[in-house]
Amino acid sequence: MTLQYKTYDASDLQVDGYGYTCKFIADVAGDNSDLFDYAVSNHDIAKKLTELGAVSKGVKLDPETCCFYAYFKTDKDGLDFLKKLSAYLKQKSKLLEKAKAY
Repeated sequence: MTLQYKTYDASDLQVDGYGYTCKFIADVAGDNSDLFDYAVSNHDIAKKLTELGAVSKGVKLDPETCCFYAYFKTDKDGLDFLKKLSAYLKQKSKLLEKAKAY
């Protein structure tokens, strides 16, 4: 069985009228439940992405347990972050697939 994961792109960005150019709102942990245990929340994903350097100065993360909020100063900041998020999810999927083989 192949693990399913969701990638995110420009269509997932929304206009934000509160000091940021755009925002991203999704339940990343829920959308990618094949990759995460039920106990993992969007807080944990935000922490991991920050540790991996995927969060630039133009990105503000504000995750909650059931929803992942991110705000971006520019569209480029948003697109760059979503590329890094999607790459992280793809890599995690590959690692878990390899681990299942053993």
